[in-house]
Amino acid sequence: MRASNYLNYMIATIFLLPAVTAYGYFDTYTIDSHLYSSGNSHSIDVDSYGNVHVAYRDAWRPGEPGDLKYAFWDGSEWEITAVHTDNNAGGYCSIKVDSNGNPHIAYLEVINWEPNHIRYASYSEPFGWEIESVYSTDVSGALKCISLDLSTSNQPRISFNNDVNLMCAVGYPICKSSTNSRVESGDRLHSWVVEVVDTSSYPSNNPTSIALDSLNNPHITYGHVKPNGDSELRLASKTAYQLPWRIETVLTDSMWDAGQSSSLAIDPNDKPHIACVYRSINYYLTYLYSDDPVWAPSHDWEISFPVGNATIFSPSLAVDSNSDPHISYFTEDASPPMVKYVKWDGDSWVNCIVDVNAWSSLISQPDIALNSDGDPNITYNFKYDNDDACLKYAAWASSSNNTDSNVGVKYETSGFNRLYNTPNPVNGSVTFNFTLPETTEVDLSIYDLSGRKVTTVADEVKEAGDHAVVFDGYLTPGVYIYKLATPESNAVKKMVVIE
Repeated sequence: MRASNYLNYMIATIFLLPAVTAYGYFDTYTIDSHLYSSGNSHSIDVDSYGNVHVAYRDAWRPGEPGDLKYAFWDGSEWEITAVHTDNNAGGYCSIKVDSNGNPHIAYLEVINWEPNHIRYASYSEPFGWEIESVYSTDVSGALKCISLDLSTSNQPRISFNNDVNLMCAVGYPICKSSTNSRVESGDRLHSWVVEVVDTSSYPSNNPTSIALDSLNNPHITYGHVKPNGDSELRLASKTAYQLPWRIETVLTDSMWDAGQSSSLAIDPNDKPHIACVYRSINYYLTYLYSDDPVWAPSHDWEISFPVGNATIFSPSLAVDSNSDPHISYFTEDASPPMVKYVKWDGDSWVNCIVDVNAWSSLISQPDIALNSDGDPNITYNFKYDNDDACLKYAAWASSSNNTDSNVGVKYETSGFNRLYNTPNPVNGSVTFNFTLPETTEVDLSIYDLSGRKVTTVADEVKEAGDHAVVFDGYLTPGVYIYKLATPESNAVKKMVVIE
C-alpha cells in the first residue's frame, strides 16, 4: 500500500497498537565530560573488528569556538585526539570507518562565525589526520545537516544543506604521493565534485541521511518544505554518474514536520529502511520499509509506528545482517527525559531504556551503529544542569553478568563490573550486586518504564570492591529499570517484580 494512502489509517489505529516490551539493557560510559550542552554534535561507527570510533564537537561554553575530536576505545580506556582545533570546527559531524579500520569525518567549520566550510578529515598511516576543504559559502549559517558514507573502494560521499538546496559532494582520489606531509606539500587527496540534488527547495533544518547501495549508488533522505508550507519526506537517488537525481516523495503533510529527522539505511538485499518523526497530534517515531530495491523508480512503502503513542525526537537507524532494523531515539514523554532503543525481533517491536536524564537537539541526536553481531552501540548527550553535559556511550549487554557479551566485557574495565540483581524475578526483598573499580559516590535508584523514579536505594560514597545492597521496600508487580550512577559512569539494568 502506498505511504500516502496508508498514513491516515495508521494514525487512526495507532492507539490500538500493543505496548512494546522491555528488551535487554545497556552499560553506559562517559567518553568526555563537561561539554557545553548546546550544539555538541556527535557520530559513531564500529569497524569490522568491533572497535568503536566516535567523532564529536567539543565546546566548553557558549560563544567559545569548538574543536573536532575523535575518540577510540583502545581496550582499556578512551583514546581522544583533537583533529581540528582552529576556528570553530566539528558541527554536524558524521563519521564512517573504512575497510582498513581508518576513520573518516565530514563536518562544519565556521571562521569568525562566517563563512561556512564543509571539511573532510581522514586518517591513515603513516600520514595521520589530513583535512581537506569540500565546499564553502559566504552565507552565515547556511551549511548544515551533514551526512557521510563511503563506497566499497572508500570513496567519500557527503550530503548537506546549503540554505536553499540539498547538495551532494563526491571525492575522487587523486593523491599518489608517498611523502609524510602530503597536504602541507600541496598534494590533494581528492578532487571534490559538488552538485545540487534538489533545486529551488526550502530544505528544513533537519538532518540529511546518505547511504550507498551495493553498486555504490548514493541515496539521500531529507525533509523538504514546499512554498505552500506543506512538508515532505523525500528520497533522492542517483543510479549513474551521467543521470540526474531522481526525487521521490515518501511522506507528505500540511504540517511542517512530515519526515522530520530522517535516518536512512540500506539492507544487504538493497532494500531501503527509513526512520523519521511524523507529527500528527504528537511526534511519532515512524518506520518505513519497501520491498522494492532502493534504486527502483518508485516504492510501495510499508509504515509502522514502533513505540505507539509516544512523543519522540531524533531517531537514528541501523540495519543488521538479517535486515532487521534497530533505532535509537530521544523522548521527553517521561521525566527525566531519556534515550531509548527499539528493534524488530522478527515478530514484533521490542524496546528498552538506554539512559535517563539524556539531552538532544536537531544537531546533537542519539546516534547508533551495529557491530558484526548486530549488537547496538549508541552515543548521546547526558545533561548535568543548564550548562554542562557529557558525551556518553552505551554498549549492549546480553546477560546479567556480561559473560556472553563481547562488547560488555570489552568496555567493562572503564566502569562497573557485574552489576545485577538477585533474585530475578523479584518476590520480596532484592539484592543489587556490583563491583566498583575505585572509591566513589554512588547513586542507585529504581525507575518504572515511563522513566519516573520510584525510589533511591543508595546515595553515598562506597569504597572500591564488591558490594551487595539490599532493598526490602514494596514494589508493585511489573517491570522496572534500576540505574547505578557515579561521576565516572552509569549502568542501567532491568528487573521483573512478581507477586
